[in-house]
Amino acid sequence: MIRVRITGPSFLTLPDCRVDYAPKLAWRSTPSPETMPWFSHRVGVYHEDSIDLTVILAASDYQALVDFLAAPGALYIEFTWAGTEVLQLPVSVSELPPLPDDLREYIAETSLSLVSSYETLAPIDWDDYEVPAGIEDIHP
Repeated sequence: MIRVRITGPSFLTLPDCRVDYAPKLAWRSTPSPETMPWFSHRVGVYHEDSIDLTVILAASDYQALVDFLAAPGALYIEFTWAGTEVLQLPVSVSELPPLPDDLREYIAETSLSLVSSYETLAPIDWDDYEVPAGIEDIHP
């Protein structure tokens, strides 16, 4: 996972993680006239993907994950999909990971849900990434 702030990107690696990725297309539509409420005119297509992560963490790593998710800045996820394709998606957190009882003392499994909305994607080179001028921190 990548958190982008004014100071630059910061990274959180989740090595023991399963990503369930469900891509979905959605359409923007114009408001329907009052005389024809059933009429819907599609204007543009965009992606509204859902991503569910199942993470195995040690008790000490749980708080670091929650802090990373709740920090200000734009959040991205990067993972390998379909064997070889690397996806980099802008995401927002729709469900924070619960704290299971076992995770309070031992290594345990938890999950979180993310939503990604975008029109088009371009690969980001994180090594040479510079935050565009005038962009302020985005608070979730």
